[in-house]
Amino acid sequence: MKIKSLFVALFLSLFVVSGCTSTKVLEPQNPNKLSLPEDIPNFVTVKDFEKIDWDRTATEFGTGTSSDIVGNKNKLGIIGPKLKPNKVEKWLWHFWGIDKGELTIVGYNQDTSNISPVLSDGVWSRTGVGGGKINGADASLPSNVVLPKAGKWALLVYIDGKLFDILVMDIKGKPSLELEDANVDIVKGKSLLGSIKKTEGERKGDELIPTALVYEFTIKNTGNKTVGIGEFDKGIELKIEPKEKLKSVSEDVIGFNIYNPDDYNGSGVGFGHSFSSVLKPDEKGEYTLNYDLGVSEENSQVPLLVPSKEKLDELKEYALDAFLVVTIENQEIARFDLNKLKN
Repeated sequence: MKIKSLFVALFLSLFVVSGCTSTKVLEPQNPNKLSLPEDIPNFVTVKDFEKIDWDRTATEFGTGTSSDIVGNKNKLGIIGPKLKPNKVEKWLWHFWGIDKGELTIVGYNQDTSNISPVLSDGVWSRTGVGGGKINGADASLPSNVVLPKAGKWALLVYIDGKLFDILVMDIKGKPSLELEDANVDIVKGKSLLGSIKKTEGERKGDELIPTALVYEFTIKNTGNKTVGIGEFDKGIELKIEPKEKLKSVSEDVIGFNIYNPDDYNGSGVGFGHSFSSVLKPDEKGEYTLNYDLGVSEENSQVPLLVPSKEKLDELKEYALDAFLVVTIENQEIARFDLNKLKN
């Protein structure tokens, strides 16, 4: 090897070189290095993705009409349901500043660098932007859209081969919940169910202890995100949705459908629950639901009397003929068929 400068010679002398082996220093590889799909339109370039501002998420804005639009105000927006992974939804696109053109939509996932078509038929582009002025926009177009997984997505929108705007949206997936255990029993006990004080009659002040059908569940959060928020009506909630047989048995044994809260009106008893509204990743939660079946002694305050043991046994036998439905803010996030847990 011929050394061309004293500087280089001095620099190399700082290293111990063994034998005649040369060492090549490699640049660290980026596991999420951007790679454009082969069939993507040729006007889509890597530089377009460098223009994504992940902090500029699509927002809801009014247009002076009855419909609110989600997007970038006075530029691009949509009316339609929030996307869920792998679920096709229909959106009505709104455009400001153009009146026609060919639409191309490219989806880009921030975490995985996955690039995907957004139109549900798997194509990148379609004609038809126009549609006349609607909701204050200059042009519109309906389309079916879908994205393959949850995460933060940038939707790069092109009109006639030119980047028009970018929508940044957070696509929420269903939490990963697993039902690990389920038990059901007929219980009479003040510690669990409380008591009802008599407010009239000779035995005023005495307590009536209800008998109840009690469900106990163990649910685990197997995902990597916390499920639920510790605020009123924003956390995890559970309910039993009976199948036809259980509903029929409940009506025969108790006289009404105990899984319908309104049916308890006038019975003197009710229902209750006990559980945590938040599950952290890899955390298990214990959940209890109880449905009162009446009291064991006649009185004028609580007209619902406990059925016979035979009737209670029948109700317990079919108590798992139902679905356990998990919701957050009245939105279903998980459903378990309890019948499948029977031994």
